[in-house]
Amino acid sequence: KVMGTAGCLQALSRVRPTFLAGVPGYVYHLLREAHAQGADLSTVKLVVLGGDKATPAIRERILTLLRERGAGNPKVVSVYGFTEARTAWPECPGGGVAAGFHLYPDLGIVEIIDPKTLAPVGEGQTGELVYTSLGWRGSCVVRYRTGDLVQGGMTWEPCPGCGRTMPRISSDLRRVSNVNEFNFSKIRGTLVDFNQIADFLAAEPRIEEWQIVVKKVNDDPFELDEMILSVALKPDPAGGSTASWGTGLQDRFAAHCEVAPNKIEVVPLAEMTKRLGMEDHLKEQRIVDRRPKG
Repeated sequence: KVMGTAGCLQALSRVRPTFLAGVPGYVYHLLREAHAQGADLSTVKLVVLGGDKATPAIRERILTLLRERGAGNPKVVSVYGFTEARTAWPECPGGGVAAGFHLYPDLGIVEIIDPKTLAPVGEGQTGELVYTSLGWRGSCVVRYRTGDLVQGGMTWEPCPGCGRTMPRISSDLRRVSNVNEFNFSKIRGTLVDFNQIADFLAAEPRIEEWQIVVKKVNDDPFELDEMILSVALKPDPAGGSTASWGTGLQDRFAAHCEVAPNKIEVVPLAEMTKRLGMEDHLKEQRIVDRRPKG
């Protein structure tokens, strides 16, 4: 991002790369701009997404942009990593999401444990990922708890993409810190899983970009919490009104996530990309908590 989107687009045109890597939200933003400018993306064969969760919806959107700008048979895969491991584990390009992340048993030990009892779980069972460094120099970690829940755990079955029998973990990871308690009523706190909300909003076909702000009603620290959803929309081919669309979203949101935003506002795409910090933050600011601290 140090070059800015304009600089990245110039590099795409000049270098004509076969391989792109980046944070999912920004890669989609960059390719959307390239598509709008009629760029030739026919050389791109592989896109690798890391640093944030790559939902099935964002992968499909990226593939659509690439194909519409000339890419023949592009593939989109994700990598999983964290600073303490000093490495990243990739999905197999031949198997994608179904393959999960290939591990390196000679460089580190990956365990899947029950986050409450800390006992190891069985093959294919959901649990928290714990990591121990092996083949590294300098700093290392021993049984480091990541706080990431691996849905479907670990398997030693042959990879459906390449046939290798090295251990693999599921591509469906959920960050524990993205589950928070909010007081939306005076009766009791409500657990909100932003992992689930992000999956839901990313899959909404009319939503181009989105952001959730959590704040106190009237900015009063003693008031209830409220959730405000801002969205930038794609044009509706059927010509439906924004108001009726918002009402439908409120209902679908509540049915899928068990909570619903107090307010939904539609903003222009340019304003939304600015709010997200698409040009000047490492990761886009999807969830913003503006409640008073302490």
